[in-house]
Order: sequence, then structure tokens, then C-alpha cells
Amino acid sequence: MDPFTKAQFATSSRLVSCLVTESLSRALYYKFPLPTPPSPGGITGFCVLLSGSLSSQPPRSLNEPYILSSDVLAIVLLAHVPVFKHDGTDLRGQEIGLLDPMDMIRAAPLKVQADSGEAEGGVADSLSKSILSTLSSSSGWQFPTEQITLVSSPDPLVLWRDFASGFAGVEESTLIDIAEEFQSSVKWQQHSYLHPPKAPTFPSSPSIEWEQSIVEGHPTHPMHKTRMFLPPMRDITDDDTYDLYNPQLRFIALPKSSLHITYDFEELTEPLRRTAAQAAAAAASDQVQKFLTPTGEMSIPPSHLVIPIHELQIPHIEEKFPDALIYPEQFKLPLQAQQSIRSVILPSFSSPSSSSSHPSFSSPSGSSGPSVPLALKLSVGIKLTSAIRTISPASAFLGPRFSKHVIPRITAGNTKGTITGNGLDNGNATGEGTGNKQGKAIKAIDPSILTVAKELASVVSTHPDPDIAKFCAAIVREAHDVDYEANVGERLIVCTALVETGHSPSSSSSDPALLRILPLPTKQTKLTFLTSYTTLLFRAFLPPAIHHGVAFEAHPQNCLARFDVATGELLGFVIRDFGGIRVHEATLISSLTSSSSSNSESEDPNGNLTQFESEIALAGHSILAPSLEEVYTRLYHTLIHNHLQQLIRVLELHYDGTGWEVVRGCFGEVLGREEREGRGRGLWEAWMGSDKERRETVEGKCFMRMRMQGMYRFHLHGPFPNLLHYRGVGVEDDAIDSDDLNENGEEESWEDLREDEENEEDWIGGVC
Repeated sequence: MDPFTKAQFATSSRLVSCLVTESLSRALYYKFPLPTPPSPGGITGFCVLLSGSLSSQPPRSLNEPYILSSDVLAIVLLAHVPVFKHDGTDLRGQEIGLLDPMDMIRAAPLKVQADSGEAEGGVADSLSKSILSTLSSSSGWQFPTEQITLVSSPDPLVLWRDFASGFAGVEESTLIDIAEEFQSSVKWQQHSYLHPPKAPTFPSSPSIEWEQSIVEGHPTHPMHKTRMFLPPMRDITDDDTYDLYNPQLRFIALPKSSLHITYDFEELTEPLRRTAAQAAAAAASDQVQKFLTPTGEMSIPPSHLVIPIHELQIPHIEEKFPDALIYPEQFKLPLQAQQSIRSVILPSFSSPSSSSSHPSFSSPSGSSGPSVPLALKLSVGIKLTSAIRTISPASAFLGPRFSKHVIPRITAGNTKGTITGNGLDNGNATGEGTGNKQGKAIKAIDPSILTVAKELASVVSTHPDPDIAKFCAAIVREAHDVDYEANVGERLIVCTALVETGHSPSSSSSDPALLRILPLPTKQTKLTFLTSYTTLLFRAFLPPAIHHGVAFEAHPQNCLARFDVATGELLGFVIRDFGGIRVHEATLISSLTSSSSSNSESEDPNGNLTQFESEIALAGHSILAPSLEEVYTRLYHTLIHNHLQQLIRVLELHYDGTGWEVVRGCFGEVLGREEREGRGRGLWEAWMGSDKERRETVEGKCFMRMRMQGMYRFHLHGPFPNLLHYRGVGVEDDAIDSDDLNENGEEESWEDLREDEENEEDWIGGVC
């Protein structure tokens, strides 16, 4: 498959995945009758996607057949059996509830077309006949009177237009915008295939090389490689020499009266100004001298603040903020961009442990802990996936306040009860403990497992239109991945990079990075690794959700895995970015105690946090959850549906269900019986169900439905099959195994089943 066709498939397969999983297109599964065809290209079956208009209606009876030539959107060839709906009602075939690109054959979707004998893109005659024969022998289908055949339709724009033509309620301008985003995604995916990043190695490759090693990105988002540059920013084409991963930092100045400045932004960014002035002075030009003081420092107008900005953002600043002083391009510093493009580190700055003669861009050491290297999150007028990567006033307001007033209070050692060993106690925080076997509740973030990258300061324009203000903003954030090997002996790897393939050289392209860097040659070694990974992931992110009503957005781009450089052992995680968290205010407020004094108006004289909305988060912020159920929904989507599903599929532990068996076991053991019957009951029932009824579906984030409604900050959810109950191909989702019935013929409880499994010597996954 050539790079362009391969790129088309990467986008179209993700589009198909969204259409099916979000129930925009009803999809029916058919297994090829054996022995014909003789498994051409590894094909085990196919699915029929129905048109948007037909899918929006209840299934017809078999006496009201679907017309093959007009009611079918596409036919997709499958290599593996997908996840079915537990409540499908279309009698023609099993309704698919979750279809992943990895379920599909790497081949273009097929369209039904009249057979003129000259159809372009026609598929092999034997394959076409086999598919049509399978459908003709099934009830509920009507074939046209003329001869038909199947042709390849690789272009995702064609698939999108065909779907949109039968789907009502979406504005034409939105449909056109979405098509352009698909086109951009294909273009930049092709560019990535033609110019693949070098395969990073462990432990020699620094963390930033892992950040920049992404080939395909999000596993199911059809705009996974979209890069659209908003005017007046210059358009960067796929054949441009500009390197988005190695941009330059520029500087502007604005009156402080026109800015919202949170905390010590000016002080923290002083090393940047000093170093940029030194670089500019070396240019020795008359233009530069006007912007320097006699002592060689950056000249700043009275009552102004210097703001570091991405060099591509200069045209937006000139257009939207005419009173901005723009320093000449000689005032610049080299950057290295992380996966998100807008978050950057500054390679020219030394670590805090280096010589004081070189300025250090790091947090001040003190009562809050040792000095930590810093990074910048910058507004950039680029649409990546389906969102413009600027920084909203709400995000600039939230991050530093959440970091200062909430994170310390929900971290072990700063709460009324602190972590000792495996659970909650009133003793000192030791950071010890490798499990939760005794069922003791972990009621705070364990800093030995999870490090939160705090946002220390921010600046954003006070322009009355937030859609203008967001183009001038910056956040200073901790960068634990910088110099971590030298200072701590750990290598931090963004979790997305672990599951990527397609690197250069070609000898490294086929295996996911995780399987290249770790010795996981057998199924058992993979299960053992997954057990460790899942246990640490749950120990990191379940306690803040259960006890504080805080769900971090723990998808793989926001999570960095911490590996011991010497042994390769997984030690824990770093979580960054607060824009997608969910917080249940009442739960958070009630959980926090007077751990420190503060001058914040959100705290009473004893240091208790008394108000979250408006003081920590702006009123109406998208992170505010009206119920704990919504907190658990966000955590499921990012942690289970996105993070662990991708890892399990890459480890080849999905289709036989063993990976999900490990996850179920770890979930139960980390939560513990005590928590399941106490504070953790809500999470358990949200994810697993009650004693009387299993939770068959969980609300999942609908990328395409959101995009069609112009949403990106507030999420839109729909029912997705609950992967925590997935038991593998061949096991019906709603079937109860006879081995799972007790002596009274009733289904055994989870605890009974768990005890049975623990008594089996060959229990998969071992003890969590």
C-alpha cells in the first residue's frame, strides 16, 4: 500500500470506527461461510454500514428489506470480530457496538455499484461474489434488478459526503469544514509516512524524542493528523521545510492593565527574557539596540509585561492586539515541541543542578519541594484534531489555582489522613507499599506512583471576546520529563509513544515501540506487564476520583510512564494538563481539610477550601460536573476506553479477552472490598453495575457527534459497550457461562468469582 493510500485508510478507518461506535451508522456483522472464500488476505468477515437516514430509524422487519444499492453506506472487510451490542434488534445480523480500526483489514471500504464491466476500483471477483452471495442468502435484503458489483472507495471524503447526504440537522458549512479537516488529516498522515520519525530507544532516547516519535496519533479520532493553520498565520504545507517540532520562541509586551496575570508569571519567565536579550545583543544591530537597556537587558515599557509566544503566532498578535510591542526576531530562543505542538521545552536551559552561571528555567525550591524544570504551554492558532490549540481565559485561570490550592490537599502527606504503607492512616506518609491486598483505602494521590505536573503561573488577554483573548495566552508548567534521568534515574515516556509503529528505519517499523524496548516475547510476559501497568494506573487515578470527586484526563497523551533507567521497571506515571478534568465540587469541598494557610478568598481563616466554582474555576467551566456519575464517565473514557484499550490491543490481549480479565481483576483488587462497599461503591456501580444488573454500556465521548454540533470543550456522550465486561471473541456479551452459576442456579457475585479465580493456580495475570 503506497503512503497516500495508506494515509487514506488511516483516516477512513477512524471515520468508520466513529460512525459505528457512536451509532451514527448501524453496522451489521457477517462471517464468511467456510470454506469459501479461502480467507483472502486474512479476511474473516465483513460489516455492512447502513446509510445515515436509515440508521436514524428503528430497524425494519425482515419483510421490509433494505435495498442494497441505496441503503448501504459501505461494506468494510474485517480481520477480527468486533464488539457487539448487547441489545441489538436488527434481525439481519449482529449489530456492532464498537468497531476499532485494528478490527479491519487494511483495505478501502467497498461501495455497491452497478456492474458495467468497466467499474474503476473493482475488487477481486471472487471476493465480491462471496460478499454478495452471503447477503443474498440472508433475509431482509433486496437486490436491484441490474447486475451489481463492489468497488473500492478509499477516499474518506467520499465516505463522509455519502454519509452526510442522508443525515439531517447539520449545517452545510459544518459539513464542508469537516471534509476539509479530513483532507488535512490525510495530507499530514501521508507526510508522516513519507518522513517517519526515528525509532526512539530505551533508555538512551530522551523524553522529548519520544514526544516527537508519533506517527499516527489518536487511534480512533478521524482528525488524528489534522493540522490547519488559521489565517493570518501562514499556511504550512506538507512539503514545507518548517519544523513544527523545533520552532522559535518570540516575545511581545502588552500593558499589564490589558492582561489577567496569575501568580509569579513575570518572575518565572525572567530567565527567558535575560537569555533572549543576550542572544539579541550578540546580533549587534541598530534595530536590536533600541530594544535593549544600557546594561544589556530587554527594554520593557513601564507597566508592561513581556509575554513569550510561539513564532507562528506573530500574525495573530499583529491582527488582534494592535497595541502589542513585538520584539525583533533576534530576540528568540530555540524550542522543542511536545506531542501537542503548543507545549514546549527550552533545550538551551540547564537543569536546576547545573552551574548558576547559566540561567535556569525552573521553579524556585522551597516549602513546596525541590526545584523542577519548567515548560511553556503557548497559544497557537492551529487546528489539531478538531480544536484550535489556543488557551482559553478559563484554562489560564484554572490551572495555576488548581495546582496551588487543590493538588497539595489531595496528595498524600498533605491531608488529614495520610498514606502509610498500603492504605489510609493518621501516621506519616511513607510512600511505601506495592499493593492494596488488605483492602485498605488509598484516599489521596500517592506521590510515589503519580506525579502531577503543576501549572505555576499564567497570563491571558482581558479582551472582552474570549475567542480573541485566547490567542494571547501562556502557561508556565512543571516539566518533570526534563533531566529526570540525571536527577532521579527515571526515563519518562509519553504513553502514546509506547503503542506507535511505523518508525524509521523500516526494520523498526512493524512492532509497537513497547514491544521493541521491553522483553515481552510471550503471552505470559505481556500479561504480567499489563497487570503491573494496570495496577499502577488504577492506584494513581482511582483515589482522587472516589474520595475527592476529581477525574484526571488520563488518556495516553496526557500521561507519561515512569521507567527505571537501570531495570526498565515501570514505577508510576506523570499526569499533565487540567483542561479536560472533571470535578464534582461538593465532593471535593467536603473532602478537603485545613492542611495549610492561604490568602485565597476561596478559603476560610482555617485554610479550608470553601468554594471551587468562581474562585478556582470560572463559573460555568466545562470541568464542573453536576454529579459524581459524570466524573466516573470521564475517567472511564480516558482510562479504560482510550488508554487501556489501545494498550491491550497492541499487546494482542484483546480478542481472547485475557487483557480485560486482567483489568477486571486489578480494578477489584485495587478498589478493595471495603471501598466497594463504601466510598467506592458509586464508581463500582458506574463501571461494573449493581448486584442485580450488570452495566452493559458506559457513556463514551462521541468525536463525530461533537464535531457535527461544533462542540470541543463540552463533551457529548453516547452508550458504548462496556469493555470491562468483554470476555473475548466467541463469548456472547449477554451470556452467562454455566460455570459462573452457583449451586442454586444463580449467577455468582463478583467476589465469589474472584475468589474462585484466585484459588486457581493458572489464574491469568497473577496477583495485582
